[in-house]
Amino acid sequence: MKALSDADADAGVGSCAALALGAIADPKTVPLLMAVAGDAKQDAGLRCNVIHSLGRMKAAAATELMRKLLADDTEAVQVQAAIALYRLTGDKAKQFPAGYNAD
Repeated sequence: MKALSDADADAGVGSCAALALGAIADPKTVPLLMAVAGDAKQDAGLRCNVIHSLGRMKAAAATELMRKLLADDTEAVQVQAAIALYRLTGDKAKQFPAGYNAD
């Protein structure tokens, strides 16, 4: 969690930490992951990995955030939010990539 919190220093390390936290799937990490995902000042790649992890964890608390991120300025963030939203709710937003298997 410290590596993700210090992502300002190195987005690559933060991105790897985000994926590791998603694999571990500890619900205590959800608030930190959501804070990073919703912070438009963070690196887009980092945010995408955080969003991926929230979807992978099926973090229901992130559902409304994913809906909000569908309108993010960064297209990659929108796509990852659509995939995460599908994993959370089963709903496919227009940003969901055609042919993508999120199951």
